[in-house]
Amino acid sequence: MAATHRDAAAIADKVKGNSQKSREYADETNRERAARLRIQRIVGRRVFRRFAAVLYRIAKSYLLITADRSYRIEVFRQPVALDVEALRGQQILNRVLAKGEGRFAGYDWVQAGRLLREALDSDDDLRERARVLLEEALRLKPKFAEARLYLGFYYKLCGNLDSAEREFSQVFESARSVENRGHAGTQLVTVHEARGNFERALVVIERMLARRLPEHDSRFYFTYFNLAVVRSLRNELPLAADALTTLARRFPERMGEIRAKLAQSEPLREAFRNSPEFRANVERRIPALFADTN
Repeated sequence: MAATHRDAAAIADKVKGNSQKSREYADETNRERAARLRIQRIVGRRVFRRFAAVLYRIAKSYLLITADRSYRIEVFRQPVALDVEALRGQQILNRVLAKGEGRFAGYDWVQAGRLLREALDSDDDLRERARVLLEEALRLKPKFAEARLYLGFYYKLCGNLDSAEREFSQVFESARSVENRGHAGTQLVTVHEARGNFERALVVIERMLARRLPEHDSRFYFTYFNLAVVRSLRNELPLAADALTTLARRFPERMGEIRAKLAQSEPLREAFRNSPEFRANVERRIPALFADTN
């Protein structure tokens, strides 16, 4: 009887040991599986960012081709940029698909490959494909400010100002880089001007200036010029003169560009025609501004 009990106890210990080993093995397997998933997510995010950048650059080229004839000529004369980006995207796809994972990191890479291969003929085709590529880039990288800017540009080209405003506003409010905020703010101003909502345009400009955007990035010097335009549209001519004076004082090296903008700005030229006092005030304060204008 004692031997039977000892045998039973030994069997129980063995079963318990096996059960413990099974749990340890299961725990180790789960840890390995979790580690693989973490690695896949990390690698997946890296691949997503790279592929999103390719989609964005192709979409940007498509939009500029449809919007700017000079750009179209340059692209058709030297089509390497588009070809290189498409090839880069295909190489990313090939590396993923070579692992036999058509849905690597939860993304359908087989379907994504079709975005790079379908033929496009008309401007409408190019523009619509640009939208698809930009939306796909944002799906892969939701905080991709540059892609969102160009999605806003797409909507603006299509005359959908509500959607354009939504995209530009999101970048203006959330983008980290001064450049992206500046471009978004500039585009927002054009959207508000197109609607005749000069008050909202003015709010955006003043926020850009409060952040000293032109001083941080001199490429946005024209923000002061836009301020002068909006002030003139609101018939606030003394304030328009102040804006032009500030522009000339802070960016004297841009005087040639400022004169060119003035020559093309119908609101300011009309204000000068309708108000000799306004012109005289600006000419007295910035004589160099009128060197090459009528």
